[in-house]
Amino acid sequence: MRVPPFYRFRGWMRGAAFFACGCVVGAALYNGLAHDQYDRIVRENIELAEKAEQYEKDIERLNQFRSRSSAISSVVVYVEEPQGRAPMDAASEKELKDRVTRDLSIFLGRNMYDIGAEAQLARKLLEGKIYEGIGDKAYRIDLTTMLVADRVLHVWIEARPDLPG
Repeated sequence: MRVPPFYRFRGWMRGAAFFACGCVVGAALYNGLAHDQYDRIVRENIELAEKAEQYEKDIERLNQFRSRSSAISSVVVYVEEPQGRAPMDAASEKELKDRVTRDLSIFLGRNMYDIGAEAQLARKLLEGKIYEGIGDKAYRIDLTTMLVADRVLHVWIEARPDLPG
């Protein structure tokens, strides 16, 4: 029995190898695009859930403090990233905002014209406070700005990962 010469199959082998490499590269590219799209959808879902939750709380508080026109009805927290640091992920940022909002809920129902005197209380409450168990890290909070507008207390905080020790 004779084995046919290999040079007759060289073109077919080259074509099959090129096709197999194209399949691998195409599958990797498709997988990367699919994961990127999924990640964007998850981030958008977290942001929309946070907005819906905030709107529900706002409606509840507006109904609660409807009769008092000068009372603080809600607290909105904004997280600023320190210069040169990587931004925190959306889930950790949402958890941190929820915890800070919960801590600042003592201002709900108070007169918004007295916030100047109570700003020191908020600064002492939050300055250097460490929130643990957010994601896999702990964050140290610094209060940068407080502003009251339209019965809403806006608070800007700076969150830095806390280094142990």
